[in-house]
Amino acid sequence: LAFKNRVPPQVRRSRLKGFQGADWFEIYDPEELRAGIRRYRESAAVREFIDLQRIEDLLDRWPTEAGDYMQTYTLYANHLLVAIALASWLHAHF
Repeated sequence: LAFKNRVPPQVRRSRLKGFQGADWFEIYDPEELRAGIRRYRESAAVREFIDLQRIEDLLDRWPTEAGDYMQTYTLYANHLLVAIALASWLHAHF
C-alpha cells in the first residue's frame, strides 16, 4: 500500500465517501444565471422548449448549503444547469 506509513489505518480503511465539487452551489452566481435567462428569453426557440418560469423559481431558491446533497445536486447541477446550457445553445443558434 502506497500510503501505509503515511495515513492512519482508520483513515485508510474508512468506507465513508465524499463528493467531488460538494461546494458547487458556491461556484455559480445565481444572479449571473438569471441575467443569462433574461437574454435567452429573446429567443422564440428558448421560450418554446425551455420552462423559463421553472428555472427562475429554482434560481429564487438557490441553495446556500449542501443539505440533502444528492437530491439538491441532481435538481440543480444535473437539471437546472443543463437546461440553462441548452437555453444558451438555442439562443445562439435559433
